[in-house]
Amino acid sequence: MNRIVPLFDAGDLVRRPVREAAPVKVTACHEEMTGAAGAVLWGPLLDRLNLGGEADRRQLRPIGPGGHGGGVCYRSLVEVLLAGGEFLSDRNLLDGATQRLRGDHVLPSHTTLWRFCAGADLGRAQKAAAVNRTMLARAWAMGAAPTGGLVTIDADATLIDTYGPAKHGSTFTYRGETGLSPLIGVCGETGDVLAVRARAGNAHPGRAIATVSSRNAPPRSPPRCGPGRTCGSESIPPATNTRSSPPPSNSAACSA
Repeated sequence: MNRIVPLFDAGDLVRRPVREAAPVKVTACHEEMTGAAGAVLWGPLLDRLNLGGEADRRQLRPIGPGGHGGGVCYRSLVEVLLAGGEFLSDRNLLDGATQRLRGDHVLPSHTTLWRFCAGADLGRAQKAAAVNRTMLARAWAMGAAPTGGLVTIDADATLIDTYGPAKHGSTFTYRGETGLSPLIGVCGETGDVLAVRARAGNAHPGRAIATVSSRNAPPRSPPRCGPGRTCGSESIPPATNTRSSPPPSNSAACSA
């Protein structure tokens, strides 16, 4: 005859049950697990900013019928970076369960992303930079802009190690390693990258550092996007430079 036995006696306070409970066993197959599910949370924001539409509008990758355009490829690259990827092969982070969480968004193959990056020239890089500036202006219009009316631009040189031959501008740095030394201007209040200037590896860390703040000021605040409304290329104007006087230090303050 079976009977129900309580784990605790009525009125007793104990640190552990008098009788051991059966251990809980959780099982899941590999196809149902993903370590990059957090990248899916960025999808609605990318859609709201209309990243793919802006890349296609600027013809980031002209291609014939039947192929993936620049919007699809650039969005996928952004998602790979958000998932923590550093190489094109990290596209696999968005496969499997993560791909199902992404919904109906197309995920180009590894070879397609390779062709997208391999065919990039200076013109395509400038178009991508223009897309990024528009995305920043739209994000700030949605409420991501710093408050207080003051924006601090922190200009700093960054060393990037390079591997393999034929890396344009790749030379020996002051550390004695082969690499590049891009100059990056970062918004001190939000951490947004406002400007990137490519430089050779042997560039002096302080070369042209003041021009990053004077020529790449953050965008003026465009009209805010309404609730539930996708920002379009016509509703949000491109980023507009503002003048600022570079101070003696490596940081510059300018009005937003």
